[in-house]
Amino acid sequence: MKMDISQLGNRWLERKKQRMQNLLKIALPDEALYREIMLSLGYPSNKVNFLELALITPYAEIKKLKERQIIEKALLYRAGFTDDKKRIARGF
Repeated sequence: MKMDISQLGNRWLERKKQRMQNLLKIALPDEALYREIMLSLGYPSNKVNFLELALITPYAEIKKLKERQIIEKALLYRAGFTDDKKRIARGF
């Protein structure tokens, strides 16, 4: 069975839609979108790592940080790339 590009695109979109619907059963919309964005940022070779980072650094924690530089530092800290916790909230 040969498929054209349109059919392949529709299958891909349907799988993505189903994954998002399943995710919305267990996560709030903002958290679900955050996880999908993080997954996409991982590209093919780091998808699992970025998803794991999203799980150990949930959106609820990220949105409390406010400043882009602090968010970056917090993600790098949680990923194990730095020990510098300066300006990151206590208990993070």
